[in-house]
Parts: sequence; C-alpha cells; structure tokens
Amino acid sequence: EGGFVTLAATRELQQNAAAEFTVTASAPLSGPHDLSGTMRSVILSDTPFKSPYFLPFLLSSYYSVYHDPLLSPADTMNPPYSSTLPPLFDGKSTSEAINIAMGMSYDPVNLIVPKSILTSQFIADLQSTSSAAYGYLVENDTYRNWAPTVPVRLYHNVNDDLVPFGNSQVAFDAFSSAGAKPWVSLEPTTDTVNISNSPVPTVHVAAAIPELHDSWYWIYTTYGN
Repeated sequence: EGGFVTLAATRELQQNAAAEFTVTASAPLSGPHDLSGTMRSVILSDTPFKSPYFLPFLLSSYYSVYHDPLLSPADTMNPPYSSTLPPLFDGKSTSEAINIAMGMSYDPVNLIVPKSILTSQFIADLQSTSSAAYGYLVENDTYRNWAPTVPVRLYHNVNDDLVPFGNSQVAFDAFSSAGAKPWVSLEPTTDTVNISNSPVPTVHVAAAIPELHDSWYWIYTTYGN
C-alpha cells in the first residue's frame, strides 16, 4: 500500500525482474521515502501527532522481518505498551483503536507524542547514526543505491501533516544527483478532498483523491492506449 511500496516495487522490478516485467510508468503518492532522515525527525519530535500508531506499526513489522532482539517490543516500548500494543497488529484492529491504546483520545481530541511509548534507550539508539536501529531505517530508504530508468513521477502534498513533503524532495534530489533526472519528476500538490469523518482529519488522507486523479490522468494520457 502507498507511495513507499510503489517506489520500492519499482526498484525491485527494475533491478531484479526487468526481463519479465516492463514498468511503463510509476507514480508514488506521498510516500515516507526518507525514513532515516525526514521520518526519523518525525519519530523523535516532541510535537503531538495525529496518527501515532505508525510508530509501533513500523517497529512491529521490522521485528517480524529482522528478528533482531533490539527491535523487540520489550526493548523498544515502555510497559504497558510493550505488552498491550503488539496484539493489536493482528490485521483486525483499526488505526484508531491503536491510537487510543497509545493514549490518544478522540472525544475530546487529545493528541500524543508518538515517542512517548518508547524506552529511553531506544530513543537514544534512534538518535545515533551509528546504531543498528538507524541502519535499518537507512536500509529501507526507497531512494538509496539505485536510479530509475523508467518514468517516475513523485506526487506529494506540500502541506502533508503525516508524511512530510521533504520525503519526496529528498528522493527526487537523490535521483537527480544519480543522473536519473530525465526519468524522474516531482509534482508538489495542494488540492484536498475530505473523505474522512474522523474528528482528527489529516491533509495526508484528504490529498489522496486529488493525487490519485492526477497520477492516473498522467499515466493514461501519456502512456495509455
């Protein structure tokens, strides 16, 4: 799902499946491409956040993939979150339910700082660029160690309040420096359509429909038959 996976899939297809699949064009929408930089700043911020569930979601997924004890709930999250949050990542719990389990409320609205659930040691690990935790984020930056040779257009709302625009800017700059500028473009957007009845609406969600429209229109009118 999402712009991150779109760009990661484009990289995988180009590098490891080009003989089998042809990528006509790729349009990643508002993805957290710069995990080690822009998104790490979000994680370490002292500012309350509208969707704090993203943090334990990320940690749970990394632990399931890497099996590194340093990423285990016991080592990354303070109690009681280390025991109450992991069972919620069962594919059945909503993001709202996880937010509430982290201490956020919707009635009345009360946001929390995502890193408030983290242990002081893991926060220190994230702050260090020599730590394994930082290394995992670098490994998953979608713009590193490749340059697209297929048309890629990065769409991103400049006012995105969950996944900052800087993610796509960093990716575009890296691709440009790697010589991929003829293939890659960056499309800053501003349009939103509110499709949520949540008491905590976000630009990130509201930007989805306009970005989907613009990206489909680009691909269809440029490359469609």
